Amino acid sequence: MQISVVIPTFNRAELLRKAVASVLAQQGDHFEVVISDNCSSDDTPEVMAAFAVDPRVVVSRNASNLGMVGNWRKGIFELARGEWFILMSDDDYLMDPDYLLKVAAAIDAHRPTFVYSGGIVHDTVAGTRETVRPPFDGLVPGSQVFASRGTIHPQDVLLPSMVFRRNDAKRLGFLADPDNLSCDSELYLKLCAEGQVFVVPDPACVYVKHGANIIYKLKMTRRLLDHNLDYLVNSFAYARERTLPQDCLQAFRRNAHLDHSIGSAFLRLRLHSEAWYRECRERVAAKIPDVVHDVESAAGYRAKRLLIAAAGPLLRARYPLEDLPAGTL
Repeated sequence: MQISVVIPTFNRAELLRKAVASVLAQQGDHFEVVISDNCSSDDTPEVMAAFAVDPRVVVSRNASNLGMVGNWRKGIFELARGEWFILMSDDDYLMDPDYLLKVAAAIDAHRPTFVYSGGIVHDTVAGTRETVRPPFDGLVPGSQVFASRGTIHPQDVLLPSMVFRRNDAKRLGFLADPDNLSCDSELYLKLCAEGQVFVVPDPACVYVKHGANIIYKLKMTRRLLDHNLDYLVNSFAYARERTLPQDCLQAFRRNAHLDHSIGSAFLRLRLHSEAWYRECRERVAAKIPDVVHDVESAAGYRAKRLLIAAAGPLLRARYPLEDLPAGTL
């Protein structure tokens, strides 16, 4: 088994049908579909049972809800059997029936650090469908993909097209932090720093955005706001350790808005709690102290700190921040 397409699911029975069917429509016999049900209360068990007659399908139902990241972790590290995997949400789907064949051919020929493709972002709230087409084709230096972070509209990469090696994911701590919702981006950025990447520029998948996407809660929840910095901070620090060229590092810092993201999180946390800010700052400064120094020395940052001191109660009411326990979502 070469590729495992892992589909964690929870209470989306009808959407799950489309997601699984799109994978089973792929050409070849070198893949499996792994469905991990997080104790759904709808018709998900019946949907899984219907697909389970196919020998390419592995189904599992959790006895209790493991949380989103916990369910991802189980699917990838306990249920999947492939050397490589795709983590696909239950509302996303593949649209190119040859995509997994293309991935397998790229892996066999080049052994890249990871593979990804273009795709379509379907925003159900805005009612739009936008095509993501990477500015790369075939085998490219990972440093180029790393430096391009933040330059591709509407987003750089789409989760249902990203193909990772399971051993690399475990080695690099993928899913170790349940509050780092951008851990997929951290994984691919770190792998960019390790070698060459294979890119299929044509759209191969559809990524669905909707009002229930958990990513929209980032700026409203303290731990998510704090730990979502890690994908940028950890990736930048790792790329430095791997001695990526300085121009590449600076391009990433600029294009990914590293300084702005750190400054915004620091200010938002400090608005609500000096302790929250100190905790976050200590973690970030331990990895990239020079960037933290630049952020907090900037005139704009200092001006906003004064504003917080002067209008804290008003700003806290306008920009609330919920403090949920770790791994709640």
